Amino acid sequence: MSRLADFLATLDEAALIAAANKGILIRARKDAGGGKVALTAQDDTTASLQMDAETITLDAKGLAACRCTCPAPGTCRHQVAAILFLREIVAETPATEPSGDAPPGPAFTLDEVERFARTDWPLALALCDESFETETGISRSVRFPETGESVTFLSGRPLSDALFKGPRSSRRRRVVAAAALILLREGGTALPDHIATEAARRAVTPRLLDLTQAALRQAAGALASGQVIEAGNRLFTIAISARTEAVPRLAGALRGLSERLDPDRLRRAEDRPEAILAALAAAYALSNALRHAPNDPALTGIQARSFTSHGRRELLFLGAEDWRNDTGARGFTGFLFDPKTGSLHRATDARGAGTDLTYGGAAQWQAPLWSVGTAARLAGCRLVFPDLAMAADGALSLSQSAELAGPAPAAALIAHPSVQDDWNRLWDHLQTTGGSGLRRKRGETLALIRPEAATDPEFDPLRQQDIWPWVDTGGDLLPLALPDHARDIHLLPPALGLAAFGVTGPRLIAFWPAGSDTPQSLRDPALHWRRADRPAGQEPPRPAARETATHRPDALERWFDRLQEAILSRLGQPTTPWRADLIRDAETLGLRLISVALTETQGAPLLADQALKLAYLADQARLLSRRA
Repeated sequence: MSRLADFLATLDEAALIAAANKGILIRARKDAGGGKVALTAQDDTTASLQMDAETITLDAKGLAACRCTCPAPGTCRHQVAAILFLREIVAETPATEPSGDAPPGPAFTLDEVERFARTDWPLALALCDESFETETGISRSVRFPETGESVTFLSGRPLSDALFKGPRSSRRRRVVAAAALILLREGGTALPDHIATEAARRAVTPRLLDLTQAALRQAAGALASGQVIEAGNRLFTIAISARTEAVPRLAGALRGLSERLDPDRLRRAEDRPEAILAALAAAYALSNALRHAPNDPALTGIQARSFTSHGRRELLFLGAEDWRNDTGARGFTGFLFDPKTGSLHRATDARGAGTDLTYGGAAQWQAPLWSVGTAARLAGCRLVFPDLAMAADGALSLSQSAELAGPAPAAALIAHPSVQDDWNRLWDHLQTTGGSGLRRKRGETLALIRPEAATDPEFDPLRQQDIWPWVDTGGDLLPLALPDHARDIHLLPPALGLAAFGVTGPRLIAFWPAGSDTPQSLRDPALHWRRADRPAGQEPPRPAARETATHRPDALERWFDRLQEAILSRLGQPTTPWRADLIRDAETLGLRLISVALTETQGAPLLADQALKLAYLADQARLLSRRA
């Protein structure tokens, strides 16, 4: 076969659709089969054909080198028809000696992709976490449904010949590189897990922040009026823009807000407009902070995930959970405790949205961790790591070696000084370990908690979740959210628990039943088979517990809700004055900044900028008030 024949063999239906479109392919197929195309000249590398009084030249150098005398730009109908026609002729001609020049699929290395991407390399890495779809034939295609972009790689052709389709040609290089990285990752190549700080510095520009803040102001007004769809789309567009991709914290906040600004979600109890206003205000505050500190990793969210050696360590395996987040990523996380330092650690195996479609976090319950045992077998056991590989954020590598050192008595863990048994002091612990304000660590904060007692689980209609109230030594309640399936399980009285604390409230990950050294992970599928009937006449303890300001709504919590409601109301009706008791209450509570802001905006329309700043102050004051 000739070199031109090799090139034609790479152009399957997916490649021709990518080069033109499906409609052109259908018409060209009719033209090629209807006798409209005639071959006039051919050699090993080129061919000339006639169709509709037009001359078509096909060249083995690639589609970019093919020509047609018609005025249509790009790969026209005549060229597609000529390719189909000539490919049929080549297929009917016996091959005397295979050239061997065309490998079965796109062939490139990680270094070649990096050289191709050049300055777009960090942005291409970031795009690898977007949802995507792949199609494999003679050519291989990667499509990004959220941005409407696609890349098709021709078999044996260089990256520069990849066929890109998208609304903005300026993104071609980074999207082609991202698609190539995705194919390499599916083939088993490990990708770098970082984004260059220099790229983030270039990304945080005044123009980007101006666009972000304008979109957030629009979203606040839309939330007040209930017309949120357009505002959500605008936030999503900014979130996936070229410059925002390299500022992952801001991009993540905008994407999350775009998902919450949906009429259907706003009908759910957990997505109250007041809570979304607070999230908009937090993103607005972050954009302001980035103006003053564009290189601060705590603000940009850029953290290089590299595991370093920490010597021999013994950790306790507390439990695990499989999960799936709003972006479509899914994974499996094991939780460990270091009794020497009192710190909690995560070890996570995960896949981004649209990647490795055969992967499921739930299936990982049967997979061995560190080649030692499954999560169920390791629960409550000591693991010895000869040379612990740990990242700066405390995450543990799953590719290191470990040894099973036997069970760990629950009594020793319960008596550990890092275990929390006072819910009011628990708030201080969470502030210390998780941070506060804009420097709060991303994700949930973990804590080991020891209850004095626990009541029966109950369904909370407001949160639409099953709640298990745990009572501390002072009689305060901590309402711990349970997974959906836990309502069908009789939960034994707890002696200790592992809980996660985030923006949606506290939730229970695992607990130790009283008298047992083995923790039970609430998302473990095997827990369905651990049902037990309560002995006759035995009732769960129901102590006289009071509501605590730390985790349950009280009068002060409700006052902050009324303040956020008033902010939204004034955004919708700018000339409506603040209620006098709202200003008076702010002064009485010692919330001077809020009192001043309310007073200064009393006689004038409330602007979106003022509303977002006031909403942020209110949300931070709410958090600080829980310390009491």
